[in-house]
Amino acid sequence: MKTFLRLLRLIYPVRWHIALSLFFAWATVMSSAMLMACAGYLIATAALHPFIYELSLAIVGVRFFGILRAVLRYAERCFAHDATFRIITQLRVWCYQRLEVQAPAKLQIWQTGALFHLLTTSIERLQDFYLRVISPLITAFLVLIAVGGILLYFAPPAFFIFAFAFLLIGLVVPMCVRQYKRLHMQSLSPVEARQKSLLLDGIEGIAELTIANKVESYLMNLEEMQNHLAKLQVKEIKITALNHAIATTVVNLAYFFVLLVFCYSVAEGELSGVWLVVLLLTVQSSFEAAVPLPAVWQYGASTLAAAKSIFSVADAAHEQKSPIEKQLPAKLLDLVVKGVSFQYQQEVPVLKNLSVMIPAGKKIAIVGESGSGKSTLVNLLLKFWEYEQGEITLGAVSYQEMEAEDVRKYFCAVTQESHIFHTTLRENFLIVKPEATELEMFEVLGKVGLLSFVNSLAEGLDFVVGQNGQKLSGGERQRLILARALLKPAPILLLDEPTVNLDAKNAEVFMDTVLSNAKEQSLILITHQFAGLEKMDEIFVLADGRIVEHGSFADLLTRKQLFYQLWQYRNY
Repeated sequence: MKTFLRLLRLIYPVRWHIALSLFFAWATVMSSAMLMACAGYLIATAALHPFIYELSLAIVGVRFFGILRAVLRYAERCFAHDATFRIITQLRVWCYQRLEVQAPAKLQIWQTGALFHLLTTSIERLQDFYLRVISPLITAFLVLIAVGGILLYFAPPAFFIFAFAFLLIGLVVPMCVRQYKRLHMQSLSPVEARQKSLLLDGIEGIAELTIANKVESYLMNLEEMQNHLAKLQVKEIKITALNHAIATTVVNLAYFFVLLVFCYSVAEGELSGVWLVVLLLTVQSSFEAAVPLPAVWQYGASTLAAAKSIFSVADAAHEQKSPIEKQLPAKLLDLVVKGVSFQYQQEVPVLKNLSVMIPAGKKIAIVGESGSGKSTLVNLLLKFWEYEQGEITLGAVSYQEMEAEDVRKYFCAVTQESHIFHTTLRENFLIVKPEATELEMFEVLGKVGLLSFVNSLAEGLDFVVGQNGQKLSGGERQRLILARALLKPAPILLLDEPTVNLDAKNAEVFMDTVLSNAKEQSLILITHQFAGLEKMDEIFVLADGRIVEHGSFADLLTRKQLFYQLWQYRNY
């Protein structure tokens, strides 16, 4: 019920569009009924050979309601689809904003394919809630009241048959079919999500599958998953057809019994033969509103399941933001991590009472082996996660007093997960700084040593770099990520394993480039490698979530503790 109400609340911004679409849907069915009533009156009266003027009103009515029905149907579709597309657009943007708040840290528990399915298929499916659930229900209810009132006046037994048919079609039959579906059919949505995840994994890992000679095995798994999905879709279609067949049967039976009631009324002299035809055709046309009702339950179940998955993911990724209490100046600021502890859900603590002081303008390195907590520290500094204990301050202002977006304004970051978009060099720069000029782009390209490479390209800045920079070498890719980071005016440059995919020579060249371009910035280098460490102002050694030693490069080697052991291992 909670999910249903949340979906209903989305209607509020387009409530007048929805109201008009519902009115036009009801008016369309009533126009169909009036068209058939006029046509029935015309035919039945004409059989009695009246004067032509006695038929003129019915003739005009046939033409009027015939044209009106088409106009109303068009208006209903326009308003209904316009409102639905506005709601879907609003929901997709809202959902993306909810996911973006905690990307990438909190989204690591979700498969990429599942998130892709969520933002596309699941949200797209919600249009059925407004077009095939809400609209048919309200339209059928309004038609039942309008036509039922007419039948109650002329032949009360016919009204009860008419109302009972609506009850069977709209409630009893769908509940029985739904129970059958629950017992005999698996839900489509999770299977579709798994299929998309499997397909995406295959596309991203096609090189590894080819090397391991597992392409055929992967294709067999994909085909098996697709066949399973196809069988479920066939079952879904059969259930839809069964719903429609039962509804049609109920309509025809109700129509037959209504005819018997009218015939009895005519025989008793309570109803004329002309009105028998008029009312009978009115009832027949009114059942147009009842036929979609069985599908309401089917679409309702699928849309509510999709909505639950959307809201569960979006709510899990949502972060309650606190207002900014102080606006920081756009200049170099001290960054202090004091007594911070952190753990992922119920796992063992990753950071334990960790303290690091990063003075403004200083070059600081945090070194540690894999699993020591370096990436977790990055996530906390960029406010992807919230720490449980301790304090992080920027310019003496607590992170808890700042929104995540405002914290990140003070960082330009190069992480091991930095993504290059499958578009041009120009567009990759504009993502970071939309107002950037070509002069600024060429300036940062020159700083990182890519200017001659870009000038050698026929397309220049319009060169398409490929999926995640596949058309670039490893060194060119890292330099492009650095250039993009340097284009953003921020006082702190954060580097998380920037040389992990580079050989020793290119790693040294890369770090020299970084240091030559970060003279006026604070630099935080988080790494398990040793390129450029001798040029750092201070090095903190991280192990098991704690800082175990710190000092200059030379001092740490002299002490011959953990840093010295790591250095020896790297140079072995």
